[in-house]
Amino acid sequence: MTALQKTLSEKNWVCVYDRLGEGKSDKPKGPQSIADSQKILTASRGPTARADLAVDAGNNPKKLTITDGEVRSAGDILVEVIQHGKKYLAVVPVYGPRLERDWSAGQHEWLAISSRSKLSTAARSQHYIYVDQPAIAVQAIQRVAAQVR
Repeated sequence: MTALQKTLSEKNWVCVYDRLGEGKSDKPKGPQSIADSQKILTASRGPTARADLAVDAGNNPKKLTITDGEVRSAGDILVEVIQHGKKYLAVVPVYGPRLERDWSAGQHEWLAISSRSKLSTAARSQHYIYVDQPAIAVQAIQRVAAQVR
């Protein structure tokens, strides 16, 4: 994400979260659960954003689950959701097609939180839109940041 951060920082303040054990952050003292990561990220300040997992080729032997917090209305603030155009989750055995449907359904749920939401598609991208088509991600972030200003 370094290139995206650099581009955005030319005109905006950029704050980056580096999870424990990733990048230049401290290494964890032991194994971390999803709940541990959520507590660190939110500093126990309430529900976190919806998270989706596709682990171990869809088999999920650790039986990881995530409980989502209630998603409330964001009123009329600008919300931009960018969906991937290349169906990459479908290659995950057994669960792939369902993961694609669930991912899309989750994105549509995010659209419902604001009366000013927008859905666009990065036609040539898989999950990492900011890598595959960085201009689309930069433009969306800049549009939202301009509304905040």
